[in-house]
Amino acid sequence: MNKIEEHNYRVLTDPKLAPYSLQMDQYCYAVLKEVKAKKSGRVRSTTLGYTDDISKSLEIIKQDAMRDENYTSLEEYIDKMSTLINKLKSIKLT
Repeated sequence: MNKIEEHNYRVLTDPKLAPYSLQMDQYCYAVLKEVKAKKSGRVRSTTLGYTDDISKSLEIIKQDAMRDENYTSLEEYIDKMSTLINKLKSIKLT
């Protein structure tokens, strides 16, 4: 009989990432987003993707955050993206 390997994971919930968080284990990162149900108001986490690198995880967060709004001009879109990139850059990766 094979011993079942126990998977330990950790969750990173930095306020700078809200409403996003990262779930990490020895194999990968899972990008999670808290979403609120319109009718019930209940908050749940949905998985946006899995990556093997934290930088790729931050890229998923950036792409999703940019999809959450409508933009009236290219300038507005670029300004929002620049602000978001600067916010993510403020998180120090070592």
